[in-house]
Amino acid sequence: MGSSFILGSDYQYNGLMKIIRDIVYFRIIVPILKRNFPLMLLYDSLFNLSSLHARFLRSAFLRRKIIFLQKSMNLIGYPAPLLVGRSDVYVYADGVFLNTKFTNRYTKVIDGHLNEGYQMGEYLKSVNVEPRSMLDIGANCGEISLYFAKTFPECIVVAIEPSTENFNNLKSNLDFNIKMLGETTFKNLSLFQVAVSNNEEPVELTKYFRGENTIILDESHMRYRVAATETVKSTTIDKIASSNGFKNVDFVKIDIEGAEPLLTEGLIKIKPKVILLEFSNKNKKEKYLDMFKKLINQGYKPSLVNDGHVANYDGKKIDSLLEDLNNNRHWGTLFGGGDVWFVK
Repeated sequence: MGSSFILGSDYQYNGLMKIIRDIVYFRIIVPILKRNFPLMLLYDSLFNLSSLHARFLRSAFLRRKIIFLQKSMNLIGYPAPLLVGRSDVYVYADGVFLNTKFTNRYTKVIDGHLNEGYQMGEYLKSVNVEPRSMLDIGANCGEISLYFAKTFPECIVVAIEPSTENFNNLKSNLDFNIKMLGETTFKNLSLFQVAVSNNEEPVELTKYFRGENTIILDESHMRYRVAATETVKSTTIDKIASSNGFKNVDFVKIDIEGAEPLLTEGLIKIKPKVILLEFSNKNKKEKYLDMFKKLINQGYKPSLVNDGHVANYDGKKIDSLLEDLNNNRHWGTLFGGGDVWFVK
């Protein structure tokens, strides 16, 4: 009888202590620690946050951070979902995942469509072109190539990027999208690390400028002329089209930081239905004007796009387009540029 009394007392005592410990842990420790990252680090060094016992603290801490992130995104009107991993953060941009560490552009955009490929696809629809073949010259980290490969499954997309750093980022983005969306989704996308120029001689390409890397060193600003470079292989746009079996090219997007005029003769050879090219002040305006005139003489009608505004130039307004460019209305001082569409 005495032993039963003692056991009962021990059980009641242990039960009471557990209640006290739970009250202290859940009512005091968890609310304090879930708000403070340094205290969480201290707790981890003493008690191990990955333990089974700390699961409630982990849950409370992560939940608080998730709610804070959601409120922050709502506050600034950020439109896209984020996929947060242990080492990378991806934005889900119009159907594809893009790693935010490759560029901060995705965290600056606040309109409904973060992927530039969306606007390009809409423009192609407006001129009644359903892309079945596309060359992405200057693909960078793959934002546009991935979008077109997924959105237009019948379109063969060839992504060209010469920079070793950018190409590795492009490959990384593709690998992640294959993992998330399936290999068959991107079976129509091919990647090539090569510069596109007017010949097949190796060229020097700047390093560490990401999307601003250029092979136009003599004409560029001093920061590019004195930059570190890497030697990369070069080819022509007509050789690319031929080697990929393109008899016809529906869409060519060109963004190669001042080297666009070097592709003029190749474009005339392959005669794509639609060309989108960026003009950049890494090269002289006169070379762009000469390129534009030659394309116009081939029957292309230009449209000028700047800050989301589209200005169409028919045959009677060609001189106005050239005048607008020549008068610096669409030409910046250091990072200037814009997009010009040419439709056959």
